[in-house]
Amino acid sequence: MKRVLCAACGTEGTASDMFDAEGQALCQRCVEEAGRGKRVERMIDSTICARCGRDEGSRDLPRLGRLPFCEDCTRAVRNVPYPNWLRYAFLGLLMVAALAFVRNQRFFSAYAQLVRAGRDLKTGRFDQAVSKMESAARMIPESADMAAEVNFLKAIQFVQQDRSADAVPLLRAYVAAYPGDANAKKVLLQAEIGAAFESADYEAFLEKSLVLAGQEPNDPRASAGVASAYACKYAVKGEEEFARQARERLEAARKLAPPADPDFEEYSQRIEYRLATREIISRTEYHRRFPNGWRPEGSR
Repeated sequence: MKRVLCAACGTEGTASDMFDAEGQALCQRCVEEAGRGKRVERMIDSTICARCGRDEGSRDLPRLGRLPFCEDCTRAVRNVPYPNWLRYAFLGLLMVAALAFVRNQRFFSAYAQLVRAGRDLKTGRFDQAVSKMESAARMIPESADMAAEVNFLKAIQFVQQDRSADAVPLLRAYVAAYPGDANAKKVLLQAEIGAAFESADYEAFLEKSLVLAGQEPNDPRASAGVASAYACKYAVKGEEEFARQARERLEAARKLAPPADPDFEEYSQRIEYRLATREIISRTEYHRRFPNGWRPEGSR
């Protein structure tokens, strides 16, 4: 048993009868005065086992945490068998986790499909990405956001396939659900322009192209879209004023386009073909006829 002197009055006592006031040993009598304002706790006698009370004399016992334990008690504490209720509780948690995984497996699978779809989009495999997104949406039909995103991608797919009329209702529904999405509104306007061209409504084609060009004054494609609409009106009506405006708009767009931009070059060739022949054909038909591009007879 360890004996300690009180730091205030010098009284000697056992460690277990003393108090520790932030490193100072104080007896019961002095602790109220000398320990005032300090953190005070009863001292632990490091020579007495906290479990069995065995007194080791002056030898300090090893501690588990803050408490001293003799060797026998140390082994007993370290090797306490888990009670049955704890084992059963653990098994129960495992069963709950397994059940949750089974019940929510569709969410994990949907997430995996979304990851794969993202990879396809990055590598330009748009059709494969749409297919995987549709698969993910079928797994979680209660997700309105997922369904909306799938319809948005399908709409873009329709535009790429020259099926803008099919894309318009999907995009209008998306914009109604997410009115703050400025990009979706722009895509909708582009689809409406494409739908007007596909239905040969060249007045609407020109009107909406002018709106887009006003919104995107530095976009060469938007400016060329106005030229395309004027070229359609010229092809139908034969009025030179429409041809003049088409050429002016095309020249303005060419100044905005990056040098040697292949996409702009292909688009401008289609407009020039329309002005030269007064024939309106789809992009697909143009590529079928002129896989290497079109040039006026005198420039070949």
